[in-house]
Amino acid sequence: TDAPVPSATSVEKFVAELADEEKYVGKRVGVLVTDAATGQGLAGREATTNFVPASTAKLLTAAAGLSRVGPDRTLDTTALLAGATVTLVGGGDMMLAAGAGDPAKVNGRAGLADLAAQVADAVAAAGLDSVTVRVDDSLFTGPSVAPSWDPKSVEAGYAAPVTAIAVDVARRTDDAYAQRHPDPSLAAARDFVRALEKAGVTVTGTAARANPAEGAAEVGRVSSAPLSEVVGYFLQTSDNTITEVVGRIVAIETGLSGSVQGATAAVLDAVGALGVDLTGAKLADCSGLGDGSRLSPRLLNELLLRMVDPATPAL
Repeated sequence: TDAPVPSATSVEKFVAELADEEKYVGKRVGVLVTDAATGQGLAGREATTNFVPASTAKLLTAAAGLSRVGPDRTLDTTALLAGATVTLVGGGDMMLAAGAGDPAKVNGRAGLADLAAQVADAVAAAGLDSVTVRVDDSLFTGPSVAPSWDPKSVEAGYAAPVTAIAVDVARRTDDAYAQRHPDPSLAAARDFVRALEKAGVTVTGTAARANPAEGAAEVGRVSSAPLSEVVGYFLQTSDNTITEVVGRIVAIETGLSGSVQGATAAVLDAVGALGVDLTGAKLADCSGLGDGSRLSPRLLNELLLRMVDPATPAL
């Protein structure tokens, strides 16, 4: 608060230089600089024009998740037992660890080895000689890859198919932009089988997708980092997949389908409820990776003003 306030003239000078910088910035530039403390616009160019937002679209999903779902919500992965069948039920956590969870991490907070240890105790208590494993990822619906995404983006590792459960955002290696498993849910189920076997449980057959049997009892649960940390993670790393997960969770929270269409509608509705003018706004996805989204600098400024407002600490 004791920093010097820049003059509007100096800000205008920088904005003009940015708008004229075609070599690195491009020919179509939308800019709006606003004083966060007062809400006063200091300088701008094409501030009400809608542009392709790219990853600035993630700001909308962040605000929607924090305002509609809440900063303390976790995404829980559970295991249910019916007879000799263990069903792994995805709750939206695509950042599971294949081994033990790490309380210091966001990606890897919950671990399949920890879940397997709980299940192993239940299997022993039930006197079972062996179990089969199934995975239920029915929380999310519709295409796992947004229709607006270029398939090459997925092939290049910029995103994974969005499912209700995955290990390390479905990466096949430790690289940030590693190739992803084409079916993250089944890949996670196979990791869970290995974790069960390490815990001393005999697993028969091959893991497959199925809903849990009626009357199945919960025998294990692990929880993700709270949503506030998940949102921080996808903003800091610009993780497209986790942003899409949060968008779908917002949709389910508000009674819509956990699909691409449900997520984009729910995110826009949540942002509008914060008092942001959505004139001309379009979201083709929740992360900005796909083609078809349009947002204006004015909309992003209005949203940011609400996010830094002391009256909305959850944002």
